[in-house]
Amino acid sequence: MEIKNYLESEVLRLTEDLIRKDKDMCQCEKCKADVAAYALNHLQPKYVVSDEGHIFTEVEMSSDQEKAEIISVILEGIKLIKNNPRH
Repeated sequence: MEIKNYLESEVLRLTEDLIRKDKDMCQCEKCKADVAAYALNHLQPKYVVSDEGHIFTEVEMSSDQEKAEIISVILEGIKLIKNNPRH
């Protein structure tokens, strides 16, 4: 049985995109990982164990409200890490 946090791949993808667009943000892997970890720790996980669960979660995650919440938390993480990098 495979258990997957669907939110993880979405957060990683959006974190990469948002950091790439922020020219003042460090682009190193450590800072990217710190931002993603911050976001994942501040969002409720979306675990799936089946194809049906994956599809249901994908539809749920496509809502504008869900995406806005994820982006908002990632931007909080970017601000925090930008001001306090650990590399």
